[in-house]
Amino acid sequence: MNIWGLFSDQVSYSFPSGHALKAMLLFGVLIYTIYHEMKSRKLKGFLITFLVIAITLVGVGQVIRDRHFASDIIGGYFAAVAWLTFCMAVNRKVFNYLWEKLPHRTRERFEQSLG
Repeated sequence: MNIWGLFSDQVSYSFPSGHALKAMLLFGVLIYTIYHEMKSRKLKGFLITFLVIAITLVGVGQVIRDRHFASDIIGGYFAAVAWLTFCMAVNRKVFNYLWEKLPHRTRERFEQSLG
């Protein structure tokens, strides 16, 4: 089983690093969700720190294994941050648009159910 090419012996010095990009996308979405949805400050801080370290280790691991240059890793991170920023902005706009289209009573019931 080959997940995202993790166990592949094939070397590809491509720009940007797909490993760095995928790690930033996956863990970036988790960081965004944890930051906005989790109440406990201690657990939130711990999880976000853990995920940032995981993102960093993916990039460092690729450089140490001589799979990519540091510029490839940085490029992957920047591409992922740009894509995440775009997706989150669109998501917020769509959510706000759809929220305004809901009947007032439905919005009130939904807000009450959240507490």
